Amino acid sequence: MQAAFSAYTAWGFGRRVIGVTDRRMLLLKSRYWSVQGKCLLWADPIRQVALRERVPWFLEVAPGGPRGNFYLEIRRANGKKLTLNMRQTFVGRHGSASEAIKVLQSLVPRSH
Repeated sequence: MQAAFSAYTAWGFGRRVIGVTDRRMLLLKSRYWSVQGKCLLWADPIRQVALRERVPWFLEVAPGGPRGNFYLEIRRANGKKLTLNMRQTFVGRHGSASEAIKVLQSLVPRSH
């Protein structure tokens, strides 16, 4: 595994884990309070995946600077698109999301 990141879905109520190997991008289902429901949702060849960073849908002014939700759109090998909130912590720290997106963009060979 080259990298793994948490991401949020469903307004922060759902959680996914993105994993990147040298050949595949993986998406795993994860739950907060239960060990049930954890599973591999898909594993696409990395050369058939494309990424696109999206602008934050809101910004809030905080003592440490602006914070917001930062999204990443993934186009899968089958053409379907998935949008994930890449914040590594649900409250604050927008920098963790932009750092995660930069690492993913460096590992996935092409963007759209």
